[in-house]
Amino acid sequence: MEKLNFFKDVYGQEKIKEKFSRAIDNKRLHHAYLFSGPAGIGKEAFALELMKIINCETQANGYCGKCRSCRELKSYSSEDLFYIFPDINKKADTQKIRQENSELLEKAFEEKGNRNGYGKFSFSVGKTITIDQIKNIRKYSQYNSIRKSKKFVVIYPADKMNKEAQNSLLKVLEEPPVNFHFILITENRTLLLQTIVSRCQNIDFPQLRAKEIERYIELNLDRSEIDFVPAEMAERAEGSIDNLMKLLSVSGRKLMVLEDKLVDLFRNSTPPATIDLIDDFIAVRKNSGIPEADIETIFKVVATRLARELKGDGLGKVERESMELVIKSFSNFLYMVKRNLNYRILMINLYLNYREELKKCKM
Repeated sequence: MEKLNFFKDVYGQEKIKEKFSRAIDNKRLHHAYLFSGPAGIGKEAFALELMKIINCETQANGYCGKCRSCRELKSYSSEDLFYIFPDINKKADTQKIRQENSELLEKAFEEKGNRNGYGKFSFSVGKTITIDQIKNIRKYSQYNSIRKSKKFVVIYPADKMNKEAQNSLLKVLEEPPVNFHFILITENRTLLLQTIVSRCQNIDFPQLRAKEIERYIELNLDRSEIDFVPAEMAERAEGSIDNLMKLLSVSGRKLMVLEDKLVDLFRNSTPPATIDLIDDFIAVRKNSGIPEADIETIFKVVATRLARELKGDGLGKVERESMELVIKSFSNFLYMVKRNLNYRILMINLYLNYREELKKCKM
């Protein structure tokens, strides 16, 4: 059995694939893992694939994808999986509401499975994972299935557990049920109790490379509907498939237009045309209907793009200092915006600061 085929539906993450392939071969899986890293890089996809490999009835080429275990795991309906996430916000506890939520979950898990674990729920979940949800793990562990398979508890996002829930989980991790594996998934490990972190084997997932996101585009998106250059879109996604899907939405397209306007303003304009472009940007910003939080994200992305371009063919002391100053200037700009200072003046100053650093790097 070739190790590289173990995680065939996971994009990138080669070092982590190798680590787990060895653990599977040697039958040395840890009882608890903490998967950390930015959103959209395949943490849940990896967990789903791991479960398939361990419990596949044929284990053909890693896992067959056709046996009962593989099919059920893909739809998140397996008796071998206990998936914990912040409960759906409940407006009322009626039979009708419970039925609607059940149907919503079933459809959402089916969609998630069709994307092999990539992508978030398309509905609003609750704010926290509660102690009652964690206590249900003990009840689940007492359930005997017909199949002699491994059981998995997936908690995502683990950092949404409140303090009581985390303390309850800690007791479970100290004396885990036999044949159980826990996979905690988070984008912010610092919000978890250090005692929980220390009970888990920590796996840090890096951002995806542009080539890996291009591969995702090639295999998952309808080429007849693609009106963009995959390589360019992969760069814009900043290492995240979640970012990619946001960019492909209607609002995402608006964001990209605004981002390009901003980059062109800083990179190519010269006074007095710059003032007209700043006024145009401010007008588009006001009339686009884009939330201010997304506008802030655009400025952060543009700062990264412009700073990266300053290094040119090398990265000497001048380039490093200029890159840091550009990032700092954009951060200060966003801080001043929140204090309701004059947007136009702030943008002019930001432009002048960037052009000064650009001039230093070209000298």
